[in-house]
Amino acid sequence: MTGAGGFLGRATVRGLLDAGCTVLGTGRRFSEHLRLIRDEFSERFQFEEVPESGFEPGMLAGKSFASVVHLASFVPTSAGGNTWASLREIQRGSHDYTLSLLDAVAGKTAHFVFASSVTVYGKSRSGIFREIDATEPTDPYGLFKLAGEGLCRLFAMQEKIPCALLRPTQLYGPGEPHGLFFQKFFIPAARRGEALRLVKGGRETKDLLWVDDASRAFVAAVQRRAEGVFNVSSGVGVTVREIAEAIQTLAGTLPVDVTDDGGPVLSQVFANEKLREVLGVTPAVSMNTGLKRLWENE
Repeated sequence: MTGAGGFLGRATVRGLLDAGCTVLGTGRRFSEHLRLIRDEFSERFQFEEVPESGFEPGMLAGKSFASVVHLASFVPTSAGGNTWASLREIQRGSHDYTLSLLDAVAGKTAHFVFASSVTVYGKSRSGIFREIDATEPTDPYGLFKLAGEGLCRLFAMQEKIPCALLRPTQLYGPGEPHGLFFQKFFIPAARRGEALRLVKGGRETKDLLWVDDASRAFVAAVQRRAEGVFNVSSGVGVTVREIAEAIQTLAGTLPVDVTDDGGPVLSQVFANEKLREVLGVTPAVSMNTGLKRLWENE
């Protein structure tokens, strides 16, 4: 599994190990999180460092895998990293890295699972999106995720193996590293007793998923040797205002500063019938439960 030390990677490594799998994790460095997992599963978990430039020829020589789970990717921050100026960086960390992995595992795996993203649908349209809907990425990250889907699909066709393309929505949970807005701003402000500031009335609708629910989808894809495209989402929309009000309840008395120019907002929900029916995964953590866990533990 690539990206084993990442936010979703750590949860998925543990999920696979709990399911009885033997896991070879790869990543840029061996973190303390992974050290704890290795101490607990010393006989079934190994880790190999792979440079940011990707897999070098012969790196996986002599190995074979029941499944390869590809999570590693350059993820832009929410502070402007998803722009045209960062296109080359995203290309190197996603497209080029994926090509190096496919070269390394050719002839060595019986199944492939790729972590794509709901950003392949684009951010210019509101609505409920299903796996059969048009993909119209509007930023470099979504563009290269869609390109990655094509590479993995072609690889699987040539290798004559099943391939699952999983499209997670925005994930949250302890240790989320990329500045998800309510973990980065709302909860810290609430702890300081400061007002939560909402623009556009907090009308924008999000489809957010607890990280452990997402990891269960990847574990199920491995166990069931899944094939095809799957949205990995809650399937439920929640407005930014509803998130702020839930945090307000957790904090007690707390002001909410609302401004609204009446302009259009983006509201996207990602249907997850295939996640439930084919992979057998029903998201278990509601937004209120997830926020309560973050409030109590962060």
